[in-house]
Amino acid sequence: MSDDQLIRMIQQGGSPREKANRHLQDKYFYLIRQVGVRKLHLSYEEAHMAFTDALTELDWKIRQNESIEDTGKMIYTLTHRRAVDILRKQTTKTGTEPLINPAKTAELPDWFMDILQNLDHDHVLNRLLRIDDDNEKRQRQMRILACVLKALEQMPTKRRALLTNKLDGYDYEELTQLHGFKTERVAHEMVSRGMESLRDALKNLCKQGEPVCRDLCAWLNRKTHF
Repeated sequence: MSDDQLIRMIQQGGSPREKANRHLQDKYFYLIRQVGVRKLHLSYEEAHMAFTDALTELDWKIRQNESIEDTGKMIYTLTHRRAVDILRKQTTKTGTEPLINPAKTAELPDWFMDILQNLDHDHVLNRLLRIDDDNEKRQRQMRILACVLKALEQMPTKRRALLTNKLDGYDYEELTQLHGFKTERVAHEMVSRGMESLRDALKNLCKQGEPVCRDLCAWLNRKTHF
C-alpha cells in the first residue's frame, strides 16, 4: 500500500484506520533499534515506547488533516523526537548532561568529526581507534571526548549549550524551538559558527599541550589546515 492509501485509510477511521496503523508499525518497526537503541542508546523498552508514541502522534496529525509529504521521514522525525524527550527526562532526574554521561555516549558522531576537521572520506575516530586492545580503545575514545568537552567549557554559555544539544542528537527543528531562532536555517548557521569557535578552542588546547587532548592533537597536527 502506498503512503497516500494509508493516509486515506486512517482518515476513514474504524477498521481501515487500525489496519493502516498496523501496516505502518510493521513497516517502520526497525526504527526502534536504529533510532532509539543504536543512535540514542535507550533501552529496547524505552525505544519501543518512543516509536509507539510517534505512531500515535502521526495518527493524530493525519486525522487533523495536516499535510504529510513523506510518511517515512515523518515517522523517523517523530520517533527521534520522542526518544530525545525520554533522554531529557532521564537527564533531568540524574542531573547529568547526556553528552558527558558515558553510559549514554559511546562515541562522538562521525558527522561531528567530519565537520571539525573538514575531512573528505575518512573518519578521524576510525583512524584513532584502529587498535586491537579494547580497553585502550575505550580509554582513547574517552580522552577524545574529554578533550572536546574541555574545549566546549571555554566557550560562551549559550554557544556551548547549542553545540551540546546538537551533539546530543537534537535536529535543527528542535534547536530552532529550544533556542528561539527564527528559522531552521538560522539554527544551522549558528551551529556552523559554533563549530568554528570549537575548532579555535581545540587549537588553543593543542598549543597549550593539554594532556587529555594528546590523541586528538597528534592526529590534527598532521592536518595542514588545522
